[in-house]
This record gives sequence, structure tokens and C-alpha cells, in this order.
Amino acid sequence: MGILKGQVWVRQSMKTLTGQITDCIECILDRGERFKKKIIIYPCGEVGVQVINIMRNIYLLEPALIIDNQKCKYVTNIHNLSMLSTINSDEYIMILASTNRNMYEELKICASKYMPMENIVELESMVSAGKLPKWKTDIGKYSYGPICYNHMWIESIGAFCSFAMGVDVVTNHEFRYITTHPIIYQGKHIAGGGTSVLFI
Repeated sequence: MGILKGQVWVRQSMKTLTGQITDCIECILDRGERFKKKIIIYPCGEVGVQVINIMRNIYLLEPALIIDNQKCKYVTNIHNLSMLSTINSDEYIMILASTNRNMYEELKICASKYMPMENIVELESMVSAGKLPKWKTDIGKYSYGPICYNHMWIESIGAFCSFAMGVDVVTNHEFRYITTHPIIYQGKHIAGGGTSVLFI
């Protein structure tokens, strides 16, 4: 069972990104006062910025460190990941602030070189990043309007739907052809990656 959000049915087993971030922060606060001023945000992309905003605006907290290997080149209070080698990582907690499944495991491996795994707090939707997510979105027949931002795994899309405005769905079909209809696939892989095509 789910709820209707802007003509998109959403199964209610997964929290929104904001809910996941607040859960991470509250998990840290539940560990005690000693971690309250020792929160590290890594990386500082869209999700990282949202974590920082929620920390500041809701919990009145400042991150102890912000880590991002790219942004540290331009901003002095953002540091390179290797900076963590200069601190006692047992005294800090890191929020792994990413929902990018393509690079998540690499971020986690890099972070674990400097931080003990028990001091890395992950967003609920990313805890099983290497596996299928615990939640899925069903987009019903005749749905319209843009797809909601926090739907990283779409299970099904009904007929006669309209999305537009920055549509970003899964990459589960060959995009070099004029159609994505399954009639063009034979299901065999060809050399160089990709799928063989049935030309009619």
C-alpha cells in the first residue's frame, strides 16, 4: 500500500531524504554530548549541503569538518579527505552524505581508510547500496508532472504518463536507438558491451 504524491504512488517503507538526514543527526545526538561538536560531513555535494542546512537550521549545530576533495580547491573551510589522517578519528562521527549509487561504495571505502566503520553514519536508503533498495516507486497509469526528486528506484511506470522537467530515471535500456521498445532486443550481448538488435 502507498500514498498518492502528485499522481505518483509511493510505497511508504522509505523516508524522504530530509527524514533520513534528521534520523542520522538524531542517531549521532543519541550517542551523547561528546559527539555533538564532532560531526564530519563527507562529501559536500547536494546531499552534504542539505545535511549542513538541517544541522544549522533545525539542530543549531555546526559541522566540525566538511570534507570534499573537489570543493577543497576553492573553499578554505572545506578539506581534502586525507586531512582526516591528522585527527583522532575515534573522537568524530562522519555522515556519509551521498545518494549517488554509482560512486557510493567508493566513497564509503575511501572514508573507511580514515574512520572506523562504527563511526560512519549512513542514510537509510544507502545502507544497502550494493544490493537492491528496500523500497520502490510505482508510477501509475495516466501520471503526469515531474517525477519526485527522492525516487531513486522506479519499479514500474504505467501507460500514458508525462514527466518532463529534468526527468531522471533508471538507465536500463539502450539509448542509441530511436525507440526503447523491447521489440528491438534479442537479449544477447555483443562484443564491446550493449545488446544485439533485431532489425525489422
